[in-house]
Amino acid sequence: MTYDIEEIGSYHAHVYFQMDDSRLTAQSLADEVTANFAARVTPLYDRPVGPHPWPMFEAAFAVEEFPVLVPWLMLNRRGLNILIHPNTTDMFADHAIHPIWLGNKLPLLTEGMPRSNGVIE
Repeated sequence: MTYDIEEIGSYHAHVYFQMDDSRLTAQSLADEVTANFAARVTPLYDRPVGPHPWPMFEAAFAVEEFPVLVPWLMLNRRGLNILIHPNTTDMFADHAIHPIWLGNKLPLLTEGMPRSNGVIE
């Protein structure tokens, strides 16, 4: 199956941390993303949320921001693991098939995520 990049409406970057010094690192990174990029950054979630296995924050950004924000995260992730995924009509594929990872790939909890065809994985 071939996908058309026009299906990508936006992107999410999920920045994972643990409840130790890496939380402070994550907060600093979230503050820098907020100050320097056109991204909507959530507060830090101090527990796993949805399919995400660790505490994290999310940065939501437009397609046009990708070539600026993602390389910056590559160079400035400060040892944190980051999942970057497109937002299409297929939430399962966005998280499990199409993402890129900066750092270590973490096992996501994708059971129950809907596909664009309505099938629940």
